[in-house]
Amino acid sequence: MYIPLTWFAFKLLGVPLVLISIMTLFLGSFPDHDGKSLANTLRWIFWPFLIFWIIVIFLRGLIV
Repeated sequence: MYIPLTWFAFKLLGVPLVLISIMTLFLGSFPDHDGKSLANTLRWIFWPFLIFWIIVIFLRGLIV
C-alpha cells in the first residue's frame, strides 16, 4: 500500500511543477512586467525538477 501511494503522490507532484514551469515561461516576457529576475530564478529552481519528473514518468511507463 505504501508504494502505490508514493507513486500517486509523485504523479500528483507533476501538476504544480508543470503549472509553475509554464508560468515562468511567460512571467518575464510581458513588456510592462519587470519580473525577469524572478522568472529566471523560478526557472532554475523548477525546470530541473520538471525534467527529472518527466524522465521518471517516461521510464516508469517503459518498465510497467
